[in-house]
Amino acid sequence: PNPFLEFSSCRRVFYNRAPKCGSRTVLSTFKLLAKKLNYTVYDKEKPVTNRPFISDDMGLRKFASDFDELAAPFLYAQHIHFFNFTTFHKVAPSFINVIRDPIEGLVSHYFFNAFGSKNAPLSTPKPPYNMVNACVRHRLSHCMNIHKLIPFFCGHDKACRSSNPSSLARAKRAVKESYLIVGLTEDLHAFMESLETLMPQFFRNASAVFALQDSALYEHYRTVKKPRVTEATKSILRNHLKYEYDFYNFVRMRFY
Repeated sequence: PNPFLEFSSCRRVFYNRAPKCGSRTVLSTFKLLAKKLNYTVYDKEKPVTNRPFISDDMGLRKFASDFDELAAPFLYAQHIHFFNFTTFHKVAPSFINVIRDPIEGLVSHYFFNAFGSKNAPLSTPKPPYNMVNACVRHRLSHCMNIHKLIPFFCGHDKACRSSNPSSLARAKRAVKESYLIVGLTEDLHAFMESLETLMPQFFRNASAVFALQDSALYEHYRTVKKPRVTEATKSILRNHLKYEYDFYNFVRMRFY
């Protein structure tokens, strides 16, 4: 929880969904809560470009303006990088997000691209996605550069689209200054318990609602056909994802 934010009277929540971190399961819980607690969930797709960032100033200004016109109370959910509303002289909402162990997230993203989810499987695996260990061993881009957490907390600048010391520092600063809480996919029950304590107007009984549907949603949305990832592959990825792990461990320490 962020001690610098006032959230007990908040009427606007922004969930900028990090990919392959259980966000569909989390959002399903929020939609059930919205019906009980009388607020709106805006479940948005990526920006028009189908990328999780907005690259031009005009687009950024329009996003800030459109968001500002939404009628509260609401929870806004989108796969989009952190948005600094104060840059455009707008009052910022309370940000929340969930992240995942970087290797687990990358592997899940890789196999989702290859096979889809159980709910929406792909009829034919797209080669060479069914050879993750060989892909990582040869450092091929479609398995090494598909899942990054840091850009989702750094922002929309071009400098935020990769993981490096500068984007890492900006991502940490955003978490400290702008996020009510960032949870962990590995412990969504604790995330829900924290939310219902911090912001009951949006998340009262969140842990109970989540518990009732947790296993069914996992089975519905889980990625299919995950082959075994070798320890050699994990070793390569740990080094490749060193900034991601720095960020993940930073968030984990704050969460607990």
